[in-house]
Amino acid sequence: MDEFAAILFFGAVSIGLLLAYFAIALTMSTVAKESGNALIYTLVIFAIVSTLLPAFGTMASDVFAGDPPEPPEMVIPMPTPAQSSGGGYVTADNPRETDPAGKDYEEARKVYIEKRRLISDISSILSPQANYMMVSLAVTNPESSTMYTAYGAVQAEPGGLADALGRVWMNIAAFIVFPAAFFAATYVKFMRMDIR
Repeated sequence: MDEFAAILFFGAVSIGLLLAYFAIALTMSTVAKESGNALIYTLVIFAIVSTLLPAFGTMASDVFAGDPPEPPEMVIPMPTPAQSSGGGYVTADNPRETDPAGKDYEEARKVYIEKRRLISDISSILSPQANYMMVSLAVTNPESSTMYTAYGAVQAEPGGLADALGRVWMNIAAFIVFPAAFFAATYVKFMRMDIR
């Protein structure tokens, strides 16, 4: 049943992407006085929202998040292997996990990654193509979005389709709001034409 729901949702999202770009084209055709200008405006907006916004988001995250935290200087002791009862070898703990400076570095690194991801996500949410990519990845492969966290740790149990969609709910909402805003602008323009 999850597979059927995923197929239906993927189809709806794909139609939503087409609808988003159709809404841009329709709005530009009502705004421009000539069809050639409408085509040019549509292509410019298409390039901006599909390519430039995500690229500027990445650059903005580099600028606003600042420099990554510097790892602490530490001497890494050579692990002393010892044979375990199961026949395998056991090594010493990771010194970053036991050293207070290493723990502080890991916390600072987590904060830095979250800040950078937030800035990048804000700019990407305005792009229908980026939203489509995130939602379609969550729908077609729900385990891939749960396998790794932002810090690289593997979660114990990957969730299903509902869990994957819950993680991309902002992208789904933006996917609905984007064409709705352009359709509303088109409607207002048409109503103003009728009043004249």
